[in-house]
Amino acid sequence: MIIYYNPHVDDFLAEPLQFRILGRRALKKYGFLLDEALRNNSPVRVLVDGTASGLIPERLFHRLPRWLRYSWSKLEYRLWKRINDLGEEVQCVDIPEAAVDDVLLAFSYKAATGRFALREPTLKYYRAVVFHLSHYFLATAEKADNIRRLPNVYLAGDSDISEVPYFRRYFEWYNKPFLILPFAVGERFVNKQPWTSRESRVVATGSFHDLRLERPKRKYADFMTATGATTYHPVRLALHQLNNDLAPWLDCKVSPYRQYGQNRLSRLLSHFKIGQKKYFSINIVELYNQHKFAIVGEELSGFPALGAVEAMACGCLLIAQPQYYKGLGLVPNKHYLPYDGDIHSLPEIVQTNNNKTLYSMAKETSEFVRKEFSEESLFSKWMHEIRRLT
Repeated sequence: MIIYYNPHVDDFLAEPLQFRILGRRALKKYGFLLDEALRNNSPVRVLVDGTASGLIPERLFHRLPRWLRYSWSKLEYRLWKRINDLGEEVQCVDIPEAAVDDVLLAFSYKAATGRFALREPTLKYYRAVVFHLSHYFLATAEKADNIRRLPNVYLAGDSDISEVPYFRRYFEWYNKPFLILPFAVGERFVNKQPWTSRESRVVATGSFHDLRLERPKRKYADFMTATGATTYHPVRLALHQLNNDLAPWLDCKVSPYRQYGQNRLSRLLSHFKIGQKKYFSINIVELYNQHKFAIVGEELSGFPALGAVEAMACGCLLIAQPQYYKGLGLVPNKHYLPYDGDIHSLPEIVQTNNNKTLYSMAKETSEFVRKEFSEESLFSKWMHEIRRLT
């Protein structure tokens, strides 16, 4: 059996309470895991163990007595089910007190931080614990040190990052197979506009952080120290900064992740308000269908962006760096146009590839992505890969 660990505290599977309260949009990057299971009338099992809260800050929550933490977590879980319209098909399992032949799926974003010692004994009872490394760039050293304590752990991610320098710096001890468990493309991302009738510019999408202004500083220090970068997505930052210079070739929709304030109070308040409402108001499917080319900008810590595959599904020719797409079955010059990350090469790429012979490449890639990255296909892949561990 596959069990999801504390799914109520983040927005990977469904909308968490804190997002509803703050009016934030839940991305539900892996929401298809719930949707497909329920669509197939399959039971969904979750573990809520009282070690994490979506509403109470971590440093305060762990000071509470165990019984209160557990009671509060169960209340959050019940409210989480209610706001996401989840019925009896989603059930909470008991905390094991001895070895069980199940696989626990956890997202390292919150499950590998904080008072890890509180959850470590429980995690060791499982046949295997799969830690998905989405957002592992936050407090990376802490997460790596905690996860290393589990002899039954497997690591997973959206692509194969096992040879990425940033990953190797912190996870050099990991010698098991790296599980490739990527995101799925929603059904609304379709190729509606003939490629030859689209605008011959590159549409750029996504957001970027200024890590120098993010808080608490300690969570971002590992990434900045190891990479020398001040943002996870340097290509997006460069596109945003050079938008005017590249305007003849670029339609830039890249924006800052949040509007950082000018003083201490305004910067504090900015962390409760994400500056992406304008970006989310864009009809992204129509936007992609208006352009022949797209660039989304990969994550310097190793993973591609969901928008990259969404753009391909809409019939755009993606301009991408090959090292971020390992293990996904996407082949350079067959499914996308490779480049080395230098955005000054965009005009040459557009001029060289703006011809009718690439119409079939865009069309065939769209069909390939919509099939291989469909919610149904990716759900089956996740279940197959995880169940192989049992």
